[in-house]
Amino acid sequence: MDKIPIADEVNENEDPDGAAEDAEPKFEERLNEKIIPQYTIALEADDASLTQRAKELPPAQTADNHHNDSGMARRLKDYRGRNVEDSGETVRDFFNEAIGHANVLTIDAMTPEAEQIIKMQEIIEQKGKPCCINMISESDK
Repeated sequence: MDKIPIADEVNENEDPDGAAEDAEPKFEERLNEKIIPQYTIALEADDASLTQRAKELPPAQTADNHHNDSGMARRLKDYRGRNVEDSGETVRDFFNEAIGHANVLTIDAMTPEAEQIIKMQEIIEQKGKPCCINMISESDK
């Protein structure tokens, strides 16, 4: 399957400068079938829409956080840099590989919240109640 980051144990005596924090995580081919969901729902929106939505938030919700022009630009740039389309290394790519493209569903995050909830309810009715850790007994089915 796909590669999952595995945390390395770091001995503080071996790395007094903290350089290990900047190192890329090591990967190991491993997929724990017990925790892979049957389907996923991804909320997606373009950067301009997300930035505009953040600007429309009340000041009480934006105090002391990154929901301002420079903070949003920085975070979106970082996110897009880490999630390059068609790179084979995005979260969506992982789930496409793990559970199949048909089970990775998308909802436009810029639609009104009530419509998003209705769409999620429709998906749940069609695909079944989420049971993400595959630990369902026969009696649950």
